[in-house]
Amino acid sequence: MLQLLVRRSKDVELLILLYFRVIYMDVDNFRDYYIFNMLFANTDFPGNNVLIWKDRKPGAKWQWIAKDMDISMGLISSPYDLTYFNYTLRTPPFFDKGGFNEPSSCRLFQKMMSLPHFRQSFIDHAVVDMGTFASANSLNAVIDSLSTNLEYEMPFFMD
Repeated sequence: MLQLLVRRSKDVELLILLYFRVIYMDVDNFRDYYIFNMLFANTDFPGNNVLIWKDRKPGAKWQWIAKDMDISMGLISSPYDLTYFNYTLRTPPFFDKGGFNEPSSCRLFQKMMSLPHFRQSFIDHAVVDMGTFASANSLNAVIDSLSTNLEYEMPFFMD
Protein backbone atom coordinates (compact mmCIF):
# COMPACT_ATOMS: atom_id res chain seq x y z
CA MET A 1 0.00 0.00 0.00
CA LEU A 2 2.78 2.45 0.93
CA GLN A 3 4.54 1.74 -2.39
CA LEU A 4 1.35 2.63 -4.26
CA LEU A 5 1.09 5.89 -2.33
CA VAL A 6 4.71 6.73 -3.07
CA ARG A 7 4.22 6.16 -6.81
CA ARG A 8 1.05 8.28 -6.93
CA SER A 9 2.06 11.09 -4.63
CA LYS A 10 4.00 14.15 -5.65
CA ASP A 11 4.05 15.38 -2.07
CA VAL A 12 6.69 13.40 -0.20
CA GLU A 13 6.16 15.56 2.87
CA LEU A 14 2.51 14.48 2.96
CA LEU A 15 3.55 10.83 2.76
CA ILE A 16 5.90 11.28 5.68
CA LEU A 17 3.08 12.93 7.60
CA LEU A 18 0.71 10.04 6.86
CA TYR A 19 3.28 7.58 8.16
CA PHE A 20 3.98 9.74 11.22
CA ARG A 21 0.32 10.14 12.11
CA VAL A 22 -0.46 6.42 11.84
CA ILE A 23 2.54 5.34 13.88
CA TYR A 24 3.33 8.15 16.30
CA MET A 25 0.56 10.69 16.92
CA ASP A 26 -2.85 10.60 18.57
CA VAL A 27 -4.73 12.24 15.71
CA ASP A 28 -7.99 12.70 17.64
CA ASN A 29 -6.12 14.44 20.44
CA PHE A 30 -4.32 16.68 17.94
CA ARG A 31 -7.65 17.61 16.34
CA ASP A 32 -9.27 18.39 19.70
CA TYR A 33 -6.23 20.39 20.81
CA TYR A 34 -6.50 22.66 17.79
CA ILE A 35 -10.25 23.01 18.15
CA PHE A 36 -9.83 24.00 21.81
CA ASN A 37 -7.23 26.66 20.99
CA MET A 38 -9.35 27.97 18.14
CA LEU A 39 -12.54 28.17 20.19
CA PHE A 40 -10.73 30.30 22.76
CA ALA A 41 -8.83 32.32 20.11
CA ASN A 42 -5.47 31.60 21.72
CA THR A 43 -2.99 33.78 19.81
CA ASP A 44 -0.06 32.68 21.96
CA PHE A 45 -0.11 29.51 19.86
CA PRO A 46 0.83 27.46 17.75
CA GLY A 47 4.40 28.80 17.79
CA ASN A 48 4.47 29.11 21.57
CA ASN A 49 3.11 27.23 24.58
CA VAL A 50 3.12 23.86 22.86
CA LEU A 51 3.36 20.90 25.18
CA ILE A 52 3.36 17.32 23.93
CA TRP A 53 3.84 14.11 25.84
CA LYS A 54 3.87 10.37 25.31
CA ASP A 55 3.48 7.52 27.75
CA ARG A 56 6.50 5.25 27.89
CA LYS A 57 4.44 2.18 27.12
CA PRO A 58 5.01 0.43 23.78
CA GLY A 59 2.65 1.71 21.12
CA ALA A 60 1.84 4.93 22.97
CA LYS A 61 1.30 7.96 20.76
CA TRP A 62 2.19 11.63 21.13
CA GLN A 63 -0.54 13.82 22.61
CA TRP A 64 -0.88 17.60 22.94
CA ILE A 65 -1.81 19.49 26.11
CA ALA A 66 -3.28 23.01 26.16
CA LYS A 67 -1.39 25.35 28.46
CA ASP A 68 -0.95 29.03 29.24
CA MET A 69 -4.22 30.35 27.88
CA ASP A 70 -3.75 33.86 29.30
CA ILE A 71 -3.59 35.47 25.84
CA SER A 72 -6.93 34.26 24.56
CA MET A 73 -10.48 35.48 24.03
CA GLY A 74 -9.26 38.94 22.95
CA LEU A 75 -7.01 39.60 25.94
CA ILE A 76 -3.75 41.58 25.59
CA SER A 77 -3.79 43.08 22.11
CA SER A 78 -5.27 40.02 20.42
CA PRO A 79 -8.12 41.12 18.19
CA TYR A 80 -11.43 39.67 19.35
CA ASP A 81 -12.65 39.59 15.76
CA LEU A 82 -9.70 37.49 14.61
CA THR A 83 -10.34 35.09 11.75
CA TYR A 84 -8.66 32.36 13.72
CA PHE A 85 -8.83 29.65 11.11
CA ASN A 86 -6.86 31.89 8.73
CA TYR A 87 -4.44 32.74 11.56
CA THR A 88 -3.67 29.08 12.23
CA LEU A 89 -3.46 28.05 8.57
CA ARG A 90 -1.69 31.29 7.56
CA THR A 91 -4.12 31.84 4.70
CA PRO A 92 -4.85 35.47 3.79
CA PRO A 93 -6.10 37.52 5.37
CA PHE A 94 -4.46 36.49 8.62
CA PHE A 95 -3.23 38.28 11.71
CA ASP A 96 0.56 37.89 12.04
CA LYS A 97 1.30 37.67 15.75
CA GLY A 98 5.05 38.19 15.52
CA GLY A 99 6.23 34.59 15.41
CA PHE A 100 3.40 32.84 17.19
CA ASN A 101 2.00 31.58 13.90
CA GLU A 102 5.16 31.42 11.83
CA PRO A 103 5.15 28.98 8.88
CA SER A 104 7.09 26.21 10.62
CA SER A 105 4.68 26.12 13.56
CA CYS A 106 1.62 25.96 11.28
CA ARG A 107 2.94 23.31 8.89
CA LEU A 108 1.64 20.15 10.59
CA PHE A 109 -1.87 21.55 10.93
CA GLN A 110 -1.83 22.78 7.33
CA LYS A 111 -0.86 19.33 6.10
CA MET A 112 -3.40 17.59 8.32
CA MET A 113 -6.15 19.87 7.00
CA SER A 114 -5.18 18.86 3.44
CA LEU A 115 -6.35 15.32 4.27
CA PRO A 116 -10.11 15.08 3.55
CA HIS A 117 -10.86 12.62 6.36
CA PHE A 118 -9.07 14.73 8.97
CA ARG A 119 -10.63 17.97 7.67
CA GLN A 120 -14.17 16.51 7.87
CA SER A 121 -13.51 15.11 11.35
CA PHE A 122 -12.19 18.51 12.43
CA ILE A 123 -15.30 20.30 11.15
CA ASP A 124 -17.68 17.76 12.70
CA HIS A 125 -16.03 17.91 16.13
CA ALA A 126 -15.71 21.71 16.11
CA VAL A 127 -19.42 22.07 15.44
CA VAL A 128 -20.31 19.68 18.26
CA ASP A 129 -17.94 21.46 20.68
CA MET A 130 -19.42 24.86 19.80
CA GLY A 131 -22.86 23.54 20.66
CA THR A 132 -21.85 21.86 23.92
CA PHE A 133 -18.96 22.82 26.21
CA ALA A 134 -18.10 26.00 24.28
CA SER A 135 -21.66 27.31 24.01
CA ALA A 136 -22.44 30.66 25.61
CA ASN A 137 -24.61 29.00 28.27
CA SER A 138 -21.92 26.49 29.25
CA LEU A 139 -19.12 29.05 29.35
CA ASN A 140 -21.20 31.56 31.30
CA ALA A 141 -22.00 28.90 33.89
CA VAL A 142 -18.30 28.10 34.33
CA ILE A 143 -17.31 31.77 34.49
CA ASP A 144 -20.06 32.52 37.01
CA SER A 145 -18.98 29.65 39.24
CA LEU A 146 -15.33 30.73 39.05
CA SER A 147 -16.28 34.32 39.72
CA THR A 148 -18.17 33.33 42.85
CA ASN A 149 -15.32 31.13 44.06
CA LEU A 150 -12.62 33.74 43.38
CA GLU A 151 -14.47 36.90 44.42
CA TYR A 152 -12.69 37.04 47.79
CA GLU A 153 -9.24 36.67 46.15
CA MET A 154 -9.59 39.34 43.46
CA PRO A 155 -8.71 42.40 45.58
CA PHE A 156 -5.30 40.86 46.29
CA PHE A 157 -4.48 40.86 42.57
CA MET A 158 -5.76 44.30 41.61
CA ASP A 159 -3.65 47.45 41.50
